Amino acid sequence: APEGASSSGGVDGGGHGLVGMRERIGAWGGTVEAGNRAAGGFRVFASVPVTAAEGEDPSTEVGEHRHS
Repeated sequence: APEGASSSGGVDGGGHGLVGMRERIGAWGGTVEAGNRAAGGFRVFASVPVTAAEGEDPSTEVGEHRHS
C-alpha cells in the first residue's frame, strides 16, 4: 500500500479515504472492494448499479471502465 494508506480507512492527515468512498458509493446502492494486489500495489474496485433513464432502452449494454 502507498505510504500513509491503509485498507481500513484513509490516508494520514484527516482524509476520508476508503470509509468515505464506501459511504458515498453505498448511498447509491453500490459496493467498494479494496486491498493489496498479489503482484504489488493496491486495488480499489467500485460497482454502482445503473438504471435506464426515461426513454432509454434498458437492454442497451453499458460500458465498463477499468484502470489497472
